[in-house]
Amino acid sequence: KFSAFIYYISNVSLQNDAGTWVNLGNYNLVDFSDPNSSKLTLTNLPGGTYKKLRFMVGVDSIANSTGAQEGALNPSNGMFWSWATGYIFIRMQGRFNSNKPMTIDMGGIKNLPVIELPINATVNQGSSATANINFDVADVFVTPNNYKLDSVSSIMHDALHPNASMLKQNIETGVFTVTSFQ
Repeated sequence: KFSAFIYYISNVSLQNDAGTWVNLGNYNLVDFSDPNSSKLTLTNLPGGTYKKLRFMVGVDSIANSTGAQEGALNPSNGMFWSWATGYIFIRMQGRFNSNKPMTIDMGGIKNLPVIELPINATVNQGSSATANINFDVADVFVTPNNYKLDSVSSIMHDALHPNASMLKQNIETGVFTVTSFQ
């Protein structure tokens, strides 16, 4: 049971038929306690036919090493480590198995999941689009790696933490699916 589940979606990009990626350069904070935060509308799109959607679950290396920013990257959102330059990419807090506490804060450029999803969309120049993307929270902990919360349910913030790469791989492998792109 989650009391907090917050993550960044950044650098949404679309791949056209020629294989060229168009980066839309966004930073959005998705907070499961605010359903409106999960509605990302892509605006002023270049016209074309697109076959893939790509985004980062976190903050790219330039913004991550620049220090505190504004908007979604404002430290007042509670997703910036003040003791070291860098953002928390994903925060999961809550309780599991008989009310045991769990806190996982994942950050560090080595832990930055990059998601690529197939789409089939034709977009008119300057138009807007909405990507409806499903996020399967259970798969964060089980696919393809079984993450045992009983043995590791502490704060994770080191890029070298042995379980960070496991969670990164799980997030990159099937947690997100596109249900529609219009």
